[in-house]
Amino acid sequence: MRWWLAVVWIEELIREAEQSVDEDEVFFVEGESVAAELKQKKVSRATATRDCGLGIYTIHEGRIGSSSTTNPAEWRARLKATIANGELATPQD
Repeated sequence: MRWWLAVVWIEELIREAEQSVDEDEVFFVEGESVAAELKQKKVSRATATRDCGLGIYTIHEGRIGSSSTTNPAEWRARLKATIANGELATPQD
């Protein structure tokens, strides 16, 4: 995913979070890896993987909520889960 495409939905997520909580933090990470298995100096198997992760933290009235996913398209559900998680938390001093 190009960084400017990622920014659009992250900004939307932050705007939505700010309507419900005092503080919010969002992180998104994406990476690719390639691995090769060698047998007698020849590639016997090669694999490529692409992974990503989204994490959301919120603080509201001293209560901390968090949620994460490997599917950024679920950000709205994860934000709701983060806020609900925070409502169950013990307030921090």
